[in-house]
Amino acid sequence: MREFTEDQREQVRTLLGRNERRIERKKELQREGQVADEKISTFYSGLARKYRTVGILSIPEGRVSDARRNFSAAAAAYLRSARESSVDVFASLSLARGIYAAALAGDDATLRACAERVRELHREYDPDATDPHADRFYFAGCLAGAVVDEVTDDELATLEEVNERKPETEALYGRAIIDFTTGVRDDDRDLIETAVRTMLEYHERRCDDVVDLIMAPEATALLLVARSGGYDVDVTAEFLPAELIDPPE
Repeated sequence: MREFTEDQREQVRTLLGRNERRIERKKELQREGQVADEKISTFYSGLARKYRTVGILSIPEGRVSDARRNFSAAAAAYLRSARESSVDVFASLSLARGIYAAALAGDDATLRACAERVRELHREYDPDATDPHADRFYFAGCLAGAVVDEVTDDELATLEEVNERKPETEALYGRAIIDFTTGVRDDDRDLIETAVRTMLEYHERRCDDVVDLIMAPEATALLLVARSGGYDVDVTAEFLPAELIDPPE
């Protein structure tokens, strides 16, 4: 992880406190019954984003166990958001975010639950590749397939087709998912490592605030998923926090 200036550390502490307070406020609204039924899915996705942000901000403060706990809470909230959603494309997106968060938490049960639910949705629904949100659906399906060993050539081919129409930076994300999923399918460690590096490049190009400077969550999650699957992927970068990847014994 990079060295932060004192001003940046103060930003981290301010954002951390603010997001922790917002989580408590959201939970209070829920306890008071102030969340409308039709807003439940949106409520949980918003709560998940706050937990995820707190998880990231906890790392430079040396609160690694808190980071994992918040990532796990984020994963559970993304899963709940997907279950409450009536739109399969957006449910898939929430579940993909849940996969990333669960991987960062080391929460294998929620990781698998999110991935299995994605695969269920993909057996029930198949959007047209020209749908403006099709990329979200297919990258979620490919990522989940890599987790539960249910990769389909058709989905990879469709994601390739969709990704070709993306702008250069956005296409890096799809390229990373395609390579990661193909690498798992073909048992190709080098391709999996390439995927992690591509996702790092995607993060670096979009990095624009102090939260982004802490870590690349998607790239870190891919690395952790690969390692949990038995792949000896060795990528080091300032955006890949050793505190999560190689914690002390």
